Amino acid sequence: MTSLAMSSFRNDSSVIDNLESSGRSTARRDTTAVMTLLKLSDAYRDYADSNNFSTLCTTGGLQQYINRRAREGDGGVAMTAEDQHAASRTDCHETTFYHLPVNVQLYIFSFLSPFDLCRGARVSRLFYTISCDDVLWRLRLQSDVRLWRTVGSFTNPDMYANLQPNWTEKDIYIKCSPDFNRIRRRDYFVVHQLSSFLRSFIPGPSPKIVMLGPGLESAGSNRIVRKILCDSSIFDVVGFSAGEHTGMGAGITLRLNSHCFDLITLYSNTKYEREQDRNPQRSNRLFVSGKEGKTSYCLTPAARDVIRNGNALIYVVNSSKANEAAFRNDCYKEQFSAAISSLRSSLYFPLLVIAAVPDSSTNKIAAIDVSRMLDLSTVTSPWQVHDVEVDSLFGMTEGMEWLLQQTQRW
Repeated sequence: MTSLAMSSFRNDSSVIDNLESSGRSTARRDTTAVMTLLKLSDAYRDYADSNNFSTLCTTGGLQQYINRRAREGDGGVAMTAEDQHAASRTDCHETTFYHLPVNVQLYIFSFLSPFDLCRGARVSRLFYTISCDDVLWRLRLQSDVRLWRTVGSFTNPDMYANLQPNWTEKDIYIKCSPDFNRIRRRDYFVVHQLSSFLRSFIPGPSPKIVMLGPGLESAGSNRIVRKILCDSSIFDVVGFSAGEHTGMGAGITLRLNSHCFDLITLYSNTKYEREQDRNPQRSNRLFVSGKEGKTSYCLTPAARDVIRNGNALIYVVNSSKANEAAFRNDCYKEQFSAAISSLRSSLYFPLLVIAAVPDSSTNKIAAIDVSRMLDLSTVTSPWQVHDVEVDSLFGMTEGMEWLLQQTQRW
């Protein structure tokens, strides 16, 4: 401080002493002391600002005296509006999160990520209560579930909401979230690696995976088979597998990491016939219409035998928003029901639904909506829906690894 400020502070120190000695007599003088000290503090601050001082020297005793008198209150004497405003100024810096209304606390916690909510539950009892609020987690689940790139039979929030009424919204979120499941797999990575190593000593044929679906013939997603065969960074072509005598069932042997499998692709017809025939249902080699003009479909005997001789099924759909109208068509769902009809008689037949889009910039239908449109909750076999970008095959590896793991469990 300058000499002028120091002399002013020395003169004011006598005022503080007099106020402290006289403040013991009446509570009214205590309130007047608070007002005087606030004015002195403001005067020092204004003087420093007017002289462009970079720092302001404030005595600790002065600030402590103001805080102590403000906490003690008015001592039973009515405070004026000016005194109340001064007391609020001293109390404002002591307002904490615990003093906020509950709705404000919930609103603040709504900006936290699910991981931060779980960490915040360990801070205190109040934080635990807010972090486990059902409304907070329900809103989080409704907003995040449409961003999840995968949904499965054991990670379907609709199933747990119906079958587990005692579960909280937080329990359902943690059970179904792909991020939390990824952490669980990482914790058991050594166990999975050891089990895969031991299975490699057990001789057995390569699993047969059958792939079909309207996505294989839809514009935008029909290049997925070509990408699988040509992208050597993910899949290695090992050889070819023979088909049945009917001409169906021939496939290609591929290797993903250390797993070999036969991929059998089923189309409704040849490429030339699909391009020339404007009515694909008239010459469909996979599905036939029901009797007496009914709209239901069933698999042809040849296609049914190929699927039954396989170990797993991949069903490809075009999940772009532009294809949503065709996706909601009844025949779309009926063909899917016919394709998985052979799964109902099998004890264990895993199903992978690939929700394919051309690239990352394409607006797509959420994976949870794909599972609802196909009514996958009625499928008894283990299933998963994975979002896959055809150009980069992003999401394909994770889905295929899950499918191959399922084929080794039986």
